[in-house]
Amino acid sequence: MVRSRNYISVSKNEDLFLLSLPDCVSLSEKGGCIFLRISKCRGKGCSFMKSRNELKEGQTRCMHRIANLSLDEQMRISRMYYGGKMPWNDLTAVD
Repeated sequence: MVRSRNYISVSKNEDLFLLSLPDCVSLSEKGGCIFLRISKCRGKGCSFMKSRNELKEGQTRCMHRIANLSLDEQMRISRMYYGGKMPWNDLTAVD
């Protein structure tokens, strides 16, 4: 066995397989998908594939959209999902 980055590979074929996979935030160390809970990545044709930049941009768009809601809606969302905090207020102060 050969130690390689954060995992121990079983064979050189497995290393080549992992290198051929796209840069996706949901890719597991064994080549599976964390979001879909499958053991083998579907590759670039997967509709759930996102790079780190795409994920961050999506989160930023989401926060801007929440910031544009009424204060009542913002408070309801902050209590339900963010423990009463409003992280989108920090974003709007920077922009």
